[in-house]
Amino acid sequence: MERAFLMPRPRQPLGPSRLPAQLCAAAALLAACSLGTTTTDRCSSTAQCIEAFGPGYRCGDSGYCDRIPPIARCTAEGRDGLPESYPSDLLTQPGEYQGAILLGSLQDLSVPRQVARERAARLAVQHANHAKAEARPFGLLMCNLAEDDELDGLDSKAASERIARHLVEDLGVAALIGPSSSANTGAAFEAVADHDVVLISPSATAPKLSDADTDSPSDAQPGKLWRTAPPDQIQGDAIAADMNARSLSRIVIIFSQDSYGQGLSDVVAESFEGQSTKLAFGNSDARIQHTRDAVIDHDPDEVLFISSSASEIASFLRLASEITEYDGRSIFLTDAARSEALLEETESLDRFAGRIRGTYPEPPDYSSTAAVTFRARYEDEYGDDPTGQSYTAQTYDATWLAVYGSVYSRLHEGEVNGTGIARGIRKLATQGADRLDITETNFAKVVQAFGDDQGLDIDGASGPLDYDLRTEELSAPIVVWKVVQQGTAFAFEDDAIF
Repeated sequence: MERAFLMPRPRQPLGPSRLPAQLCAAAALLAACSLGTTTTDRCSSTAQCIEAFGPGYRCGDSGYCDRIPPIARCTAEGRDGLPESYPSDLLTQPGEYQGAILLGSLQDLSVPRQVARERAARLAVQHANHAKAEARPFGLLMCNLAEDDELDGLDSKAASERIARHLVEDLGVAALIGPSSSANTGAAFEAVADHDVVLISPSATAPKLSDADTDSPSDAQPGKLWRTAPPDQIQGDAIAADMNARSLSRIVIIFSQDSYGQGLSDVVAESFEGQSTKLAFGNSDARIQHTRDAVIDHDPDEVLFISSSASEIASFLRLASEITEYDGRSIFLTDAARSEALLEETESLDRFAGRIRGTYPEPPDYSSTAAVTFRARYEDEYGDDPTGQSYTAQTYDATWLAVYGSVYSRLHEGEVNGTGIARGIRKLATQGADRLDITETNFAKVVQAFGDDQGLDIDGASGPLDYDLRTEELSAPIVVWKVVQQGTAFAFEDDAIF
């Protein structure tokens, strides 16, 4: 293992210093400076190693700064050839990024919409560095949660735990962006709960996550688990309100056995005024049985299917389309189903033409300055429209929150840590403060406000980030959509809003 002692050098409060590397390179020519020399200071934190040598160095138990290679899931080989970091040479040329502020991204790259979210996170870091408002560079380490037997055989939940620990414990990351699903988010957060780190998910909406963090967040003790999408308590109430408005008397709720499915099904069952029955969408045998039992044994007016998995949604629709007892009955889906993948299930949609509804949080207002800028810059960088993939704007906002919070932490905590980042995020939800759009050009204004210990009221690409500081949660209107046929194709059409 490559090891290095810290080099003694003058302290500089702002910006990464290039002096130590230059001195060491020059001294090495005289055999007076080398990795492992015994005439230098020992490290006491990974942050010191990053400051001295750059990303990829960790302070080991012996006081050496050890060079730590990324695990396979965080390399290009384990990411289907996609870049492992931004900037791309963050880990291969660490000396160019001494003192870098590191963020970590956790997404399942087998899912196209999560690839789009990772791109949005990268774009935010790119914009932050281009703005040059913060003296230290930002770096993004990107890792893959996809189940892959050739990598390590871990499922996405176990991979979330493994990657979160690696990014935080080995690489010194103080803020994690993602995961996307509620189950993986809960697993990642629990894996690093003993560390001073913030996790911001753009799309984990399970109500149960509200209880995973502190009960009474405050400026003194802020929460470490944040999200840029509203919790499913709001969506569940909206689903029940739509069903009640249509005077349904009996429903069956089939739900995936994870925190998202269980939490949302509980909310709907509690808020629905009629009779509800809950069935778990378990293994393959249970799926067939419960999909059939839902209509044969319980005779519902409507079947609500809850899952964050595109494959499970498709599986349910295919099973239901083969059961004659579903004739004339309607199906209700949730936010994860509103994707291009659903519209490609043409045989199932033909079977349920005009009888599929669903909900999702009101989409971003793409006429706002922050949203227009994000959409244009995303299209310029990647050649795709981000509005075609869910939660991309929320991921862009989540990454900027981590960037802003890191600046606040450095200015007011003297270092970048989770507590300081969370305090900075709370400062961005100051009622009555100056309202500011999340854009590259506004970064300097955020740094100035934080330098003066002033709060701001932030509008993101996904909309106003008006956190209720009593809960550190967002709220948003919920849209009810339906699937309509347009010629031989299918499309989504908004039907109501709650």
